[in-house]
Amino acid sequence: MIELSMENGLPSAHGGATDEELLPAKDLIASFIIAMKNYALYPEDNEIVQTSVENVATRLDKLLDNYEDFRFHVKRDRLLFQDQILHQGTPDIGNIAFVLYRDAILWVEFQKGIELTEVTGFLRLVNQYRETGEESEGDLVTALWEAQFPHLRYEASDIFLDDETEVDLSLLAVTDEDHRDREQRQEEDQETIQTIADPEMSAVMWELSLEEKKELEEMILADENRDSTEGVLEVLMVILKEHVEENDLADILKFLQGTFRDLLSKVEFEPGLKLLEDLHEISKSCTADRVWVRPMLDQFFKELSGHQVLSVLQEVWPVLEILDAHRFLLRQILLHLPPKAILTIGPMSLEVSAPSVRHELTKAIGTLANRDIEPLERLLNHRDQNLVLKMVPVLKDLEGDRPSELLLALVRNPSERIRKAALDTLMARDRQLLKEVFLLIEDDSAPVRKLMLDFMGKERNEVAEDLLLDYLEKRRFQRHDNQHLLACYRVLGRCGSARSIPFLSRTLLNRGWVPGFGRSTHRPGAATALKVLGLDEAREILDKASRSVFPSVRLACRKATEFSR
Repeated sequence: MIELSMENGLPSAHGGATDEELLPAKDLIASFIIAMKNYALYPEDNEIVQTSVENVATRLDKLLDNYEDFRFHVKRDRLLFQDQILHQGTPDIGNIAFVLYRDAILWVEFQKGIELTEVTGFLRLVNQYRETGEESEGDLVTALWEAQFPHLRYEASDIFLDDETEVDLSLLAVTDEDHRDREQRQEEDQETIQTIADPEMSAVMWELSLEEKKELEEMILADENRDSTEGVLEVLMVILKEHVEENDLADILKFLQGTFRDLLSKVEFEPGLKLLEDLHEISKSCTADRVWVRPMLDQFFKELSGHQVLSVLQEVWPVLEILDAHRFLLRQILLHLPPKAILTIGPMSLEVSAPSVRHELTKAIGTLANRDIEPLERLLNHRDQNLVLKMVPVLKDLEGDRPSELLLALVRNPSERIRKAALDTLMARDRQLLKEVFLLIEDDSAPVRKLMLDFMGKERNEVAEDLLLDYLEKRRFQRHDNQHLLACYRVLGRCGSARSIPFLSRTLLNRGWVPGFGRSTHRPGAATALKVLGLDEAREILDKASRSVFPSVRLACRKATEFSR
């Protein structure tokens, strides 16, 4: 067993789970959660449900390839693995931990060899007994016992009243004092009605007392069998739009921050997005007598952009891989945050393996950077080269001159990988800057040199042609430059035009041009460029050269066929 056994070199419970063990366990639980949500939203034969169940089975099989079995323990609002939290959330029917805990399940264990039908059956039963009521028949523990899944074990506790438990029945009696309290409450209700009807007294009524603030924070937990988050948010939005006082706003925003974080952890992106949209609307519509609201909301959005809140997304990356609509919603949520969020999203994107999820995060970073590029600049100067490499492509589609300036700086970075990525992005963004990076054809890195020459040879280009003509005519090459020199001539043939023919003809046929090594290398290079050019005039020169009385010229023509491939 992955938690307790020492067989097959497995860790003991006392040693604690390593990151290598904890991450796949968290991924598995995250996939369970999303599958449970899909069961609640769609019929069992729906493609989304089937895909999410298969995803659970795949992750479970992968985990069990290394261990005989996998066990997690159940608490009221969280699941534990070797005393470390796999998942934690609000104790309601949307939380698999609470559903298991409510039926007195202490732990659940999956054993090697478990079939897809068992995984499907387990999820079906969890969903079936997710909601309970007075008329409900049976319970999850009984259903699991009847199902007799061969590769699934669990333990449930017996719930009973201790014989020594004393129950004070007098607490249930109705006394004269209770009757007096009821009459007093009726009088208070009548006063409240009059207050609402009186405009001068309404402002006082909407002030939150300490007791009301406490009740507000507990509202979402009041009914364990019903998720009332959206209802609470609707009430709060009404209060924020019209009645909130300055000294109460901080408490409400603190509550909303926790609620937003919880919504993200449960992949409930629609209410999370609506929350942000409503708050932005409130900020825009602030009247002159409520100007203090906007700076407090701005600070609230900055705090939402930090790691403390957005880090909960690390638990849901695996499940977003199979949910297209949720990936789009996540991007919309991120776009409602200030550009400072880039400082959190960027490093977190390194943990994402699914290309579809990375794509949405990159698009969100790009949109935010168009509003303010400074946070992205900070990441481009980060010491983590992997992070810089992830951020460089974002510059490709950004507006203004600053992105190109940053790329021109990055092509001089000490790291070969960063120089190569920056050059690739710069040429995709603006080929007019070719002259600014031309000298990269002499970069210390062969891959960077090749990339630079490849860009120059992509199409007929007068700028590239002029740069190469000047370079080949004036540069003093050494013997070890042989392959580089031939590569430059080949690229000249691809990007050049008839304007290059006089130089190439002179280089090939003029016996006295460039003594020694230069002549023997430049001639086959010039012949190669003429062949790649493919112009009639170039072919006539090659035909004439092939019949030259000088063997070195005829040899250059023969080599041109090989070098031009």
